[in-house]
Amino acid sequence: MPDSLTSLFPTLYAGIAEFPRRQFGMIRAVQVDGRLSRAAKGQSVVWDVPQISAAVDVNPSATLPAPDDDVAKPLSYTMAYRKAVRIKVTGEASEAIGDANLAIRRQNQYLQAFDALAAEIEGYLAGIAILNASRAYGTENTLPFLSTSTNLEYFAKLWGILARNERSNGELSLVLNTATAEAMRAYMSMLWKANEAGDDEMMKNGYRTRIQGFNIYETNQISKHTKGTGSAYVLDGAHALGATDIVVKTGNGTILAGDVISIADDPTGSKYVVTQGITAAGTLKIGAPGLLATAATGKAVSIHEYTPNLAFNQSALGLGVRLPEIPKEGDAAIDATSIRDPYTGLVFEVRRYAEYRQIVDEVAIMYGAIVLDPQAIAIGLS
Repeated sequence: MPDSLTSLFPTLYAGIAEFPRRQFGMIRAVQVDGRLSRAAKGQSVVWDVPQISAAVDVNPSATLPAPDDDVAKPLSYTMAYRKAVRIKVTGEASEAIGDANLAIRRQNQYLQAFDALAAEIEGYLAGIAILNASRAYGTENTLPFLSTSTNLEYFAKLWGILARNERSNGELSLVLNTATAEAMRAYMSMLWKANEAGDDEMMKNGYRTRIQGFNIYETNQISKHTKGTGSAYVLDGAHALGATDIVVKTGNGTILAGDVISIADDPTGSKYVVTQGITAAGTLKIGAPGLLATAATGKAVSIHEYTPNLAFNQSALGLGVRLPEIPKEGDAAIDATSIRDPYTGLVFEVRRYAEYRQIVDEVAIMYGAIVLDPQAIAIGLS
């Protein structure tokens, strides 16, 4: 009989510290609902959003005023993906490798499985954030920090977007793509000079845990956003302060969800994130709270290309994680357990199947995400 899955845990955990892992800043920064319950792909799941009543005047009374009803306003989201990595061990491989080496090999395979599945979740979360962000800051196709005279403006401006949206309190995170993080390490001397930073954390470890109110994370799973093909679009009619429906004309090509646009002569210099695009002249949508200034008809609309960094309040995004469903009668697995990856905090299910002269272990997870507060998300261009 093969070893039980539980018997592999000591070997598995022993290797976690040594095994190289990717950066998973998004997973670490969002709210995670990781119940050890099962769900089906496409199943709707409820995320409770606490609500309170409006403030009232306090007036003396012989009786206690009745409070407003506690009405729950849950949001629902979908378990969108069911993913698995399968690890096969044949009799020939087991004999050829030997018991001691086989244990190490399995250890590495499990950790690679955790890493591969977490990378898919990380990229998924980043994509959800980009498509639902409020506004953006930065220069198109230009890394920040590429100057020895650089300052903390990039962090301050992203914080400012959240502050103007009234979302700057609480647990803030800034998830940097690898190229931006590299530039920060290379050029932000005030972060690694101990006499300026106040400690030598950056010099010794290559990172800072907090800057300008943000928890700093890094991710390998953010790629360049491909903007739409649109050109020569201008505003069709005057647009009011706070408008989220933007009507454009005369141009051609696409403006896509996730594109960052700006409007000529905008006194605030703001860059807005498109949440619903167009394929021809018509009405696109931008993230709330909408335009920060009025805009006159005929003003040119520019589309900016970028690789994103993501700044957000933890309240903005939720990740739901479940164990994939199985028949009530069970399946062909001879053993099953769940295991928490201490590096990401995610819980995976491991099921073992005995097949003809081979064993197959399956590492699986079900997940979906919800945007709880789009105004608490900003994009940093690079």
